[in-house]
Amino acid sequence: MRRLLFALFAFAISLGAAPPARAATLQLIELHCRVPQEKDANGDELRLEISPDTGSRVTLRQNNMKKGTTWSLNKTIPFHKSAQLRLTELDTHKDGINFRDEDLGRIGVTSAVSPPGRDDFPAIQYATFKGNGAHYVLSYKVVANPGRAFEVVSLRCVTTQEKDNDGDELRLRIRADGGSEITLPKNGVKAGSVWNVGRKLAFFDKVTLRLIEHDGFGIHFRDEDLGTRVVTTPTIGTGTVEFTGHGARYILTYRMTVR
Repeated sequence: MRRLLFALFAFAISLGAAPPARAATLQLIELHCRVPQEKDANGDELRLEISPDTGSRVTLRQNNMKKGTTWSLNKTIPFHKSAQLRLTELDTHKDGINFRDEDLGRIGVTSAVSPPGRDDFPAIQYATFKGNGAHYVLSYKVVANPGRAFEVVSLRCVTTQEKDNDGDELRLRIRADGGSEITLPKNGVKAGSVWNVGRKLAFFDKVTLRLIEHDGFGIHFRDEDLGTRVVTTPTIGTGTVEFTGHGARYILTYRMTVR
């Protein structure tokens, strides 16, 4: 039983199963001030921090926020399952005195979108920040990202890296989003030959392709990195990328469609 479970697990890894893809986009619309935290005539100095679970924090700032004013955000941020938002009123250094920033609140946004059949017209959602006597209302949308299908069609050799008669021993490594890496081998590749790969996989954000010329095993052999290329979601249709490291030249043809 253990051997069977291990075999199934290895097979799933070879397919690049369950990549942690970016599944949605957060569209920030505007932030409206109903009650500022500061009571003076200058209004609030705000910092809005957005931390998606993809790891890339975004920070936005706006000054002079007073009662009744609206901050047009118009910002889109991709994320996987969740994003955290934090609103802070900044109390800057004045007259040699350090003032403490005021935390106006934190909210969490998930990748759950409108009911089935309504993703093309996601509803506007609202969240409030009421910390330290303030009252701000944030309007936003959560839009589902359509999945992509990526196919490695073929790899054509223009110039080999090895100059002997045996040709190149290739290892094509493919990674969808941040998932498991897939390695496809092909030996004896010579100039003018075409490797019909025909490998398909699903992704959301990007596909990373790396081509290696494998020089066997042992201390006297070192693999040659022929290059790494990244294909992103805006590229729909058929395209090509080239690998030109260490004197080689390979042209990879791919096809991308919306699932």
